[in-house]
Amino acid sequence: MMMDNPSIQRVEDPRDAIASADFIYTDTWIDMQYFNDPTKHAEKAALVAQMQRFQINSDLVAGHELKIMHDMPIHNDYEITEAAVRDPRAIIFDQAANRLHAQKGLLYWLLVANA
Repeated sequence: MMMDNPSIQRVEDPRDAIASADFIYTDTWIDMQYFNDPTKHAEKAALVAQMQRFQINSDLVAGHELKIMHDMPIHNDYEITEAAVRDPRAIIFDQAANRLHAQKGLLYWLLVANA
């Protein structure tokens, strides 16, 4: 049994989910390992059809003051449209730049600081 609380709620409609959101975050719906695999075409098509209503697009975010996030790589017109990626509210590229610095710090820690 899933219980709602002020911090975590389960909703089925993405419009309900973003109604009071400051940030929305998406990731790919399709296993990256099989994205271009022709033998997985039917499985991929079924998943895309199921998930399409959760796509971040201009219509979904219209009228909302929020930030759009994605951890990359992006598959345009699947989990997010190109228009949403380029939207002034999108902070996707800043997010990637910050991740780069965190990854460099982790590598330094692994290779130098703990040597």
